[in-house]
Formats: sequence, structure tokens, C-alpha cells
Amino acid sequence: MMNLVFKRCLWRWIFFALWVGNCTGILHAQAHPVKIVAAADTGGSWFLDERLRLGVEMQFNNGISRRTVGYLNGNLPWSDFEVRTKHGDFKRGVLHVFPDAMAQLESFIIEVVWKADTVVKSKIRVRIPQLKELRLVVDDEELLQPGSSFKPDVYARYSNGFQIIDHPWNHGCSLCSDRLQLYFGESPVADGRIHIPESYLPSQGALHLYVMDARNSDVYHEVSFVPKRSGMKQFSFPDHLVRTGKQGGLGAYGQVNGNGGLGGAGERGGDAPVLDVFLWMENKEEILVIICYPSEQGIGRSEFRFNPTKENLMIEARGGRGGSGGRGGSGGTVYDWSNADIGLGGDGGQGGQGGNGSAVRIHCQAEAKMYLPNLVIDNRGGVGGEGGKGGNGGALNDGSGTTTVWEILLRQHRPDGRNGAEGIMGSDGGQPTIDFLQLDEVKRALTTLSYPK
Repeated sequence: MMNLVFKRCLWRWIFFALWVGNCTGILHAQAHPVKIVAAADTGGSWFLDERLRLGVEMQFNNGISRRTVGYLNGNLPWSDFEVRTKHGDFKRGVLHVFPDAMAQLESFIIEVVWKADTVVKSKIRVRIPQLKELRLVVDDEELLQPGSSFKPDVYARYSNGFQIIDHPWNHGCSLCSDRLQLYFGESPVADGRIHIPESYLPSQGALHLYVMDARNSDVYHEVSFVPKRSGMKQFSFPDHLVRTGKQGGLGAYGQVNGNGGLGGAGERGGDAPVLDVFLWMENKEEILVIICYPSEQGIGRSEFRFNPTKENLMIEARGGRGGSGGRGGSGGTVYDWSNADIGLGGDGGQGGQGGNGSAVRIHCQAEAKMYLPNLVIDNRGGVGGEGGKGGNGGALNDGSGTTTVWEILLRQHRPDGRNGAEGIMGSDGGQPTIDFLQLDEVKRALTTLSYPK
């Protein structure tokens, strides 16, 4: 009995497959391609690993379009096409671009030809993203001690909008260290490791790091830092004064077979308020630092007394972090598996920009200027928020309440939305301004300090 049931089911599947194949053959017999359009996935980090995903949309005379497998989530095989270019090898939907082309060219041409009729072809020009911004990132203050060594992170932004923070001098890093030139003071650093001299003293002043694009000297960044001693006091703004941006909203859900909505952009991080620092000597072994800033009560104030031969003061005055981008909306439910318009997941929202770092003004007793290196000031812009996650592609619902073969296949090719881009960093507060005054003038400046309302 079981064998009989199995045979009946098998014959039904065979007849169904023959029917589908016959319908497809009739469709192909009635329609012929009139145009192909080539596309390249140039929006991400393809240029770092030199792997460019390609896709082709074939348009027929009856208005139907079909797409290649891979990047465009279609079902046309790449064996139907020939990809022509002098600047890479093509295999399975991916062009492996030659390193020489990446290093020497600004753009190159790709031509895709339909093998069945070489008149049907498409050309695209691919522009190689150029490095537009560099920033050294030295966040781990525990590493910045005399006698220690560390490798800085590097933030990079490219002309196609892609951004990354990575360790260029580590094995397997996405950023290429041979593209960057790093200097510690005036000395080049080939391996990216910075060694802080054991003999360093705060009175020697700040140390300087400098990174530059080896192919474009206009793209560079410099940071200064003072290695801290074992004793470190710390100041930071109250949380409510330098807020983190709010997360972007969830993208709207797609209608039936429709695409999900774009996730909302993250909110910009709050700017750090202006900071006034007053410094003078209390006695031969103690200095007094008073930090003032605008607050809801008028003027916020913090005091620090310490021995400058044993301790430093860390002043955190960074802008607020940008809010995370919102998640993209899910694609609309599909009720008919044969419908070619599957709802795409919405793209994630872009992360919010970081807030600006604080503008710092120092009012220093002239006799105490030797202790300025004991103040370690970080007034960089806030970190950009994370990009939102892409929404899920449309799901299948045939009304049966059970998982079908078609739903499984649809899940495998479901076009989820792309993750949103990270927000950009906020602007740095700039170098502090310093006024050297007599002791009574410093105290007078403190008592007469006011901020605009």
C-alpha cells in the first residue's frame, strides 16, 4: 500500500516538472532578449580585497526581465555571458581585479556580451574608490605609558562612502599598510608599532603621530598625546550634557510583494560644551586645577589637587556618540511563489554623526606653565553611530500553515536589505588656547567667568 502511494506521488511530481518545463519552453519561444544591462556592486569594500561582484539584467521584448545569479539574486546562469576586461579575471559572478590596476588606475571598463548573440552587450565604467580621509585612533590610554609600545588604529573614508576603522599593520587587515606612511615625530615607522621612550617626562611636552596616504599627500592626519603616569585623575562631563544620539526608527514593513522601508538615520551626537581650565600652584608640591563649563545651573565646576611629579589629570571633552541607524523594514509577504517580484528587505539607516569635541581654554599661572604637560586633554569629535541592520526579504505564505519546497527555495534567495553605513566622526575641538597670567589675574578670570545663556 505504501509503495502504491509513493509511486502515485512520484508520478505527480514528474508530470508537474514536465508541465513547468513545457511552459518555460513556450515562454522562451515567444520572447527574445532585446537588451542587457550590466551592474557592479561598487558601494562597499570591494576594492580592499579586489573582488567586484557583477550582475546582468536581461530584458525581453515582452517586457519580462531576468537577472543573473549572485549579486542580483536572479537565476540566469553566468555561462550564458562572456565578461571582457583587461584588468581582472572573472569567475562565478566575481571579477578578481588585478593589483596593478587597483594601484595605477582611477577607473576601468567592463563589457558583458550575451554568447548567443554577441550584438547584445553592455558596457560599464567602474571607478576605483579613492581615499578621502584618514584619522589615527589612539583610544587605549593604558598603553600610553613611558616604556610601552602600541599600534594605533586608523579610520579611513573613501570616495564611495565606505568607512572603516582597522589595524593596517596587523596580518589579515583590510586596510593595506603599504598604502599608508606612519611617522612618530619625524621618524618613519614601517611596522606600525610605536615605542614610547622609558625616559620620557611630561616636561618634554606632547608626542606626535602622523599618518599620510602614500599616493596622495593631501590626505593625512596628526594626533598628539602625552604618555600618562601611573597616577591619573580624570574629569568628564556629566552624561546629560554630552548625549548620545537617539537610534533611528524601524523602516516600514512592505506591502504584499513590496519592498521594506529604509531604516531611519541615527541622530547626531551632542556637541561637547566649551571648557575653561584654570591652573595655578598652591605650593611647591601641589597644583590646583579648576574646570568650569556651562550647565543648567549656570556654571558647572570640578576641582583637582595633585602632586605634578606623581600624577596627571585626564580631561575627557569629546563629542557625543552618534545614534545607531534604524533597522530596515521587512519585505512584504509573498502569497504566490510564481510571482517574480519578491519584496526586498529595506536598507538599514545610516548611523548618526558624532558630536563636535569641546573648545578648551586654559588660564594658566605663568610660573606653573611647566605643569601643562600634566593635563591630558581629549577633545576629539564623537564616534559616528553604527549603521542599521538591513531588513529581511519577503517571506512566503501560501495559506496552508506548512513550510513548502517553494518557501525553502525562496528563503535561500530572499533579498535582504543592506546594512546602513556608519556615521562619520564629529569635528575635533582643536588645539586648546592658553593664556599665561599672573596668579591674581587667573583668580580674577575665574570669579568673573560667565557663559551666554
